[in-house]
Amino acid sequence: MGNAVRRSTKQVFRDVDSSLFPEAEYIRDAVLPLVDEKYWKWTGDVPSEMTQAEKDQVDLSEQIALVDAFLNATAEAGKKSIMDWVVYNGIQNWTEAQKADILFNTPISRAMQACDHGAFQTAKYIVTNNVVAAAPLTQGMIDDFKNRMDSLSAQYPM
Repeated sequence: MGNAVRRSTKQVFRDVDSSLFPEAEYIRDAVLPLVDEKYWKWTGDVPSEMTQAEKDQVDLSEQIALVDAFLNATAEAGKKSIMDWVVYNGIQNWTEAQKADILFNTPISRAMQACDHGAFQTAKYIVTNNVVAAAPLTQGMIDDFKNRMDSLSAQYPM
């Protein structure tokens, strides 16, 4: 038993009868490095192990991708939560002047921006320390906002 590697995709088939794989499409019985495939580099049809610097770059790229995915997920959750908060509290029915005064000319706008970027505890901190109830923004609405930030923080701990 040997192995076969598809030339076009570098997909590895291990412990197979390599003679059954067409040589035009497959590398038969290649000597494969004894490391995870993500650390292989190819020169023509010959796989070899990456240097430590190359492996570190692969690992860093994976970590960056994970962080990006997490931040994208938290940002989407934050944006959805803000929209839910607006709808739940009937803010869409406020006059344009009320929306401008309360939502954009006060610290609540900074809190909403923080939430949009996944910084839920920062958003809660801003609201807790800087936002006071002023009609039409009620204390219940402020508390609802803070509770939503707590919920999101539990879902997406940073």
